[in-house]
Amino acid sequence: MFNTSFKKILVPTDFSECSQVAVEYAVSLAKAFKGELNIFHVMEPIVYELDFSFVQPTGSPDLRDRLGESLNKKLAPIRAEGISVEGFVFSGVPSAEIIKFAKSRQADLIVMGTHGRTGLAHVLLGSTAERVIQKAPCPVLTVNVSKNLMAAKEKTEKFEKDLRFATEILNGKTQKTFCHLCGKASNEFICEPCKIRVQAEALEKKKKVEREGRVK
Repeated sequence: MFNTSFKKILVPTDFSECSQVAVEYAVSLAKAFKGELNIFHVMEPIVYELDFSFVQPTGSPDLRDRLGESLNKKLAPIRAEGISVEGFVFSGVPSAEIIKFAKSRQADLIVMGTHGRTGLAHVLLGSTAERVIQKAPCPVLTVNVSKNLMAAKEKTEKFEKDLRFATEILNGKTQKTFCHLCGKASNEFICEPCKIRVQAEALEKKKKVEREGRVK
């Protein structure tokens, strides 16, 4: 008989809008079944550790701490709703780590996005979702978000951030500059999300070149 009482729910996240919607689905399920959530991010070393002359290298421990801080910020409002939730940051191959973690936690359900935005998000939530579905020790609920909804949310969020940033400048409360790639407020010339995106896209191009080379 199938287990339809989801007490232990796992949610991998790449911090994209799509994975955030997956988190929201998982929160609603945890409420309905009085279950606990484990939300985690998997760092893929080969993606994060590529070196570019125009990007300041980021040590893994430092990056891991920052990712942990970002994850913890997502947990606070969930705990405020009375839901038991824990956050984790792992290193390794995303699909393998997700499956291994599900087994170790004896998970009842995995909730994950099918695709993120671009770059790293695609690497982590594209083919990764397919592998997890094939080998997971429990049911997998995949969540997709329409491009129109994602675009609308991102546009609203960008407007709100730009408005706050402009207000801080006018009030003399910030010394921030703008990212030279995306134009968003940043303490550095290239913000952290853009660094990760550029590194991931470079990895994809490298893999494509290697695949084409093997075909020839």
